[in-house]
Amino acid sequence: MMVCIKKISIPIIVLFFSQTVLLANEKCNFKSGNYAKELSNPKNIKKIEIVTPNSAKYSKNIFKIITSSKLGNIPDNLKERIKANLRINYSFGYCDFKANIRQHGDWLDHITYNDKKEFIRSLDVKLKDGNILNNVRFKLLLPGTRNNYHEILGTILLKELGFIAPDTFQVQTKVNGVNSLMLFQENSNKELLEKNKRREGPIFEGDETYLWSYKNYPNFKLENISLSKMINEKWILKGKNSKKITLNAYSKLQKAYLEYSHNIKDKHRTIIIPDNDNGKKFDEYFLTLTAFNGTHALRPHNRKYYFNSFEDTFEPIYYDGMLQLDLPFSQSNEKIISSIKNLGSIKDYTPLVNNLNNLNDILIKFKNSIKDSENITNENGKNLVEIFFYNSIENIKSNEKKIKKIFDNAKKKDVKLFSNIDTFEKYLNNINKHQVNQVTLISLNEDENNILGKTNDEKTYKFSVNDLSKIISRKSFQEKSFVLIQKDHQIEKKTDKIKILNHEKIGKIKFSEGINLEINNKNNIINIFQKNKNDWISFNDTQLDDWEINFFGSTKKQKNILISSERINEYGLTGCLNFYNSNFNNTSINIDTSYCEDGLNIIKSKGNLANINVKNSNSDAIDLDFSEIKINSLFVSNAKNDCLDVSGGVYIIQNFESTFCGDKGISVGEKSTVNIKSFQIKNSNIGISSKDLSNTIIKNTNIENVEICFEVKQKKQEFGGAKLIIENEEFNCKEKSIVDKNSELII
Repeated sequence: MMVCIKKISIPIIVLFFSQTVLLANEKCNFKSGNYAKELSNPKNIKKIEIVTPNSAKYSKNIFKIITSSKLGNIPDNLKERIKANLRINYSFGYCDFKANIRQHGDWLDHITYNDKKEFIRSLDVKLKDGNILNNVRFKLLLPGTRNNYHEILGTILLKELGFIAPDTFQVQTKVNGVNSLMLFQENSNKELLEKNKRREGPIFEGDETYLWSYKNYPNFKLENISLSKMINEKWILKGKNSKKITLNAYSKLQKAYLEYSHNIKDKHRTIIIPDNDNGKKFDEYFLTLTAFNGTHALRPHNRKYYFNSFEDTFEPIYYDGMLQLDLPFSQSNEKIISSIKNLGSIKDYTPLVNNLNNLNDILIKFKNSIKDSENITNENGKNLVEIFFYNSIENIKSNEKKIKKIFDNAKKKDVKLFSNIDTFEKYLNNINKHQVNQVTLISLNEDENNILGKTNDEKTYKFSVNDLSKIISRKSFQEKSFVLIQKDHQIEKKTDKIKILNHEKIGKIKFSEGINLEINNKNNIINIFQKNKNDWISFNDTQLDDWEINFFGSTKKQKNILISSERINEYGLTGCLNFYNSNFNNTSINIDTSYCEDGLNIIKSKGNLANINVKNSNSDAIDLDFSEIKINSLFVSNAKNDCLDVSGGVYIIQNFESTFCGDKGISVGEKSTVNIKSFQIKNSNIGISSKDLSNTIIKNTNIENVEICFEVKQKKQEFGGAKLIIENEEFNCKEKSIVDKNSELII
């Protein structure tokens, strides 16, 4: 099938100069690249149908769970994975995927039956191919287990307030012939982070191993020895730096859980702050969920955490709050609110929902997440979804006012915290008291080939990184139960080699010890000189109005310099020059020579740049992530990999010239929107690449000396095809183009 559509004004003969190679696609009856916007709207999902080829196994599993549960909870060993075929029906077509499903939930309320006495159950779903709203793993929940509308609106509000929260919406399902309305909720994984404009990093949660049906112990009897674990266990395997980031974060979180476990009563069973020196974000999360009547999410075993290496802090991930948005705030939480003031760092609490000014947009998102929302009315014809929305908003605002009054009147007191030694020794005593057969690691060291771990009884074990991954995620090694608790609570980190400058006009600047910084405040010019090839600088939360920033990379020969094959360094940075959560206004950036993964990396930022000039990059020249950026003039030369790589954002460029790009002139990925007025590319492997539900529009394109003119395709499972539109008076590229069947190239 031909993929090029020509304007009448363009000579049709140009079609014969370019060979188009079509690649295979997933089993959809439409091109996903043409439906990027529609595929992001849950309103367009008509039904999810699941069929298990071995239906007897599926049914037997339900009966085993119901008949085997003695305490009302669902044993983990009965949550077996079952192969399934899944069809998702959209308003514009359908897709067929292979999947694995299994029982979800801790309690038997996740299994029920309908009027026909047919069983309906909450499910964990893992797709082997394809995705639904960019999700490869997700849950289908019985609405009652999450309070239905409350969970949907609550997750939307939390995202609006800047917290990490999963997409949650109603969906019609049919599982082995049984129809039901379910809640679709994405899992806590890489896709969730990227949707919330966070780069992939370690994710942790409270460890429930000892809480449910552990041997003959009553549920929660062992809460004082229950700590934390890692969810995305493979992230630590990415390399030396990801291992270092993970272990640093994990040791800090374990310390917080240790401290909680010996102060459970004083912490009111809900208060845990892993960043004791920077707990404002957790304080605000705590108070907001209290206003939502969602303290169920604050129980330590329900907590989930993302470690943000850019800020060197944890962030809460919302999960399982059992929210009740339309109920008044419970005065029984007054002591808890007083305690959060005692233990946290927040001084003046500002109600967050009271400051939301985009309620109409939020209402639209809420309606799009509810099936047939327009048709749900009362006897007077009023829309019940709208009534619930406005009543909930007003109730939350009222709750916030009450919380603020209690918070402001609470007297700050000194709260005695246990020392590291106190909590560690008490933990070991509790392990022995409960007669739990567990090996406790207290320190880690590395030699050239192994990770050496020492236990509290002076025994030494040798681990691979893979062994360590299983210990911190499953507490398992050599068929024994292992737990890692760093006695000094933190792996060695060279924080003394980081310099921090809080500039009066700009904001926070962090840089490695080999960076020489010259700031001309009069002329708004910053010159950055790199001593070693792996030195870096990062502008965090900065405001850059009319500044010129010049980076001069090291060109000297260094015998002992090690250029890592990892994308990130030990601080989670990929660039020599980095901007995180910053605002640009008429800013200019110039880079000469870089040996980092990216010469320039801009993350989660906004604004306009007058010009960018980058030359002599050892890998990618420029990488823009999760940002909304306008660039007037962009010039890149001599990059060994991509000249420009963008993802997860909106990017507008007036003039772009690139030459001698080792791989791509421009690579557009991960649901980005790119609009370039004038683009000139010379001497590159691939001229333009548009991937993974991205929409790229380029006018006045001139491409010379490339092996492949255009590449338009799906690369990652969690996305789909892409679209590339070339608006040109004369189309001069004569080389082949690569377009898969899910994508569209329009010239």
